[in-house]
Amino acid sequence: MRTNLPCLIACLLTIPSVTALGDDNVQPYVSVSGTAITNVAPDIIVWRISIRSEDKDLTKALADNNLKHKNVLSLREPLDIDPEDMKTGNLSIRREYERDDRGQITGFRHFAVHRNVIIRQRDLDRYHEFLTTLVARAEIEVSHNMESSRIHEIRFDTRLEAIRIARKKAVALAEALDSEVGHVLSIDEHLPGSSGMYRSSNRFTNVEAFSSGAVMADQSAGPFSPENIEEQVTVYVTFALKEPS
Repeated sequence: MRTNLPCLIACLLTIPSVTALGDDNVQPYVSVSGTAITNVAPDIIVWRISIRSEDKDLTKALADNNLKHKNVLSLREPLDIDPEDMKTGNLSIRREYERDDRGQITGFRHFAVHRNVIIRQRDLDRYHEFLTTLVARAEIEVSHNMESSRIHEIRFDTRLEAIRIARKKAVALAEALDSEVGHVLSIDEHLPGSSGMYRSSNRFTNVEAFSSGAVMADQSAGPFSPENIEEQVTVYVTFALKEPS
């Protein structure tokens, strides 16, 4: 028997599609975020020293940079810096050019030789001693920031607190709608994308996309201190909803 192919295609195109929107078995869910903040006192000052040399003669630029680098390393003894607390970054060499008002290259300017030295100061009481000594070196640029040796531990504990906050929010929302929070469908520490697709066991679960922008903390960070390091963690969690027991 012969099949009329055009007729078969036309019939297939008229069959209605079935979507999850009309399926009563779609798993209801609640999507929440939890943001926790922890303030921790720093116990390390990280100094970043930028050493730059310029010359049309590459040999001279390298020699000048090596001399400046040697002078910085010579500070290890007077500042009583442990060898592991003073590290030198990679050397970079770049050609720089003269340009006109339109940004077009008009000629070779010089070679730029650059490297960084990182110093970790563990005795915060000696801050002004380090600052005065480093700034006195006119041939280098100096910047610094505060760090904590406990930052990974603090971040881990803050992440767990954010999870607890997210669950508390989900429970409150579910109770307001005479429902209960069930099992977890997804956990994400990154802002969900616009596709709103998360893998849950062996299937995909549709979740609402979160709005972008700054995330407000769900708890007080405690008394403010300009010296403290603020560690903020946000998690995004989707829970299944179930009928109250």
